[in-house]
Amino acid sequence: MVQQITIRNAASSDIDDIYRLVCDLERKKFDFDEFAFIFEYNSLKRNIFYKVIEIDGMVIGFISLHIQYLLHHCGKVAEIQELIIDEEYRGLNMGKKVIDDIRNIAIKEKCYSLEVSCGFPRERAHRFYQTNGFTRSHFNFTCKL
Repeated sequence: MVQQITIRNAASSDIDDIYRLVCDLERKKFDFDEFAFIFEYNSLKRNIFYKVIEIDGMVIGFISLHIQYLLHHCGKVAEIQELIIDEEYRGLNMGKKVIDDIRNIAIKEKCYSLEVSCGFPRERAHRFYQTNGFTRSHFNFTCKL
């Protein structure tokens, strides 16, 4: 039985759990040292928010929110860059709780919108985002370099 659910700011001590979750999300192993450097670098930025979801003190989820000023919106836009919940905890409203948390950050930061990109194969994630108030409004094009 779930005792305590906590959404909190991620700390350097969470790096191993965050690394595991992001590698699971992307289905690949990243260079850990480079990953840790990027985490620490981004953690210093005021426009990037890293949060973890804990159940009974165990990290089971991670979300990152990046906020930037965009000319084509003439204001700030918040974008979810990563969101992952451990497989065994999906379907328990953990994702909804963390989306609500970062939505409140975006509102507090006076953002114009909250956006997320999601790969074509992640159909379950597409349904999740639509259920949580997101609409398909853009195409996302990528050019590998």
